[in-house]
Amino acid sequence: MRSHVRNITVSLPFSPIVQDITIPDVIRSREFVCTPLYSAVGYDTNSYSVLNPPSPSTMFLDFASFRFKVFNATTKTYEVNSDPFHLAVRNVGDFAYDKDTGEVTFTPVQGYNGASHTFYYDIKNKKPTTGVNIGAEEYRSTTASVTLNFTDEIPLYRNPPLLVNKGVKKVK
Repeated sequence: MRSHVRNITVSLPFSPIVQDITIPDVIRSREFVCTPLYSAVGYDTNSYSVLNPPSPSTMFLDFASFRFKVFNATTKTYEVNSDPFHLAVRNVGDFAYDKDTGEVTFTPVQGYNGASHTFYYDIKNKKPTTGVNIGAEEYRSTTASVTLNFTDEIPLYRNPPLLVNKGVKKVK
């Protein structure tokens, strides 16, 4: 009997943890801002104690170490984009990362009509003040994906109607 294990990602302990996310109902004709690091966490130390375990947090991520990556279909690998903070996708649009806020701004090309698009990234921890440097390259996170699902319409739940009941008397 043989077992095949595939699609496993291995990283060093205390590397940032990133998760794939999907964002629904992005209006394809407008600029859109998202925060892909919302679901990512970093660490401030590699020391572990049962009574005082390290606390993962977004504030321990080094926002300046963010890199856009591109999937190479030929080699089936993710390659670092030539400009880590800007990704231009032909016939889709531009993605620009702000290292101060951790936000990605998507600007679609004129007439973009796609249903969805996925971009990829990775990131590192900040360098801790003491101990092992878990902000080093070998501690870089695995590659995460952010999928934007586009729509033409503004979903109703995004702009809920304002319900006001002030001054309404209870009727029996």
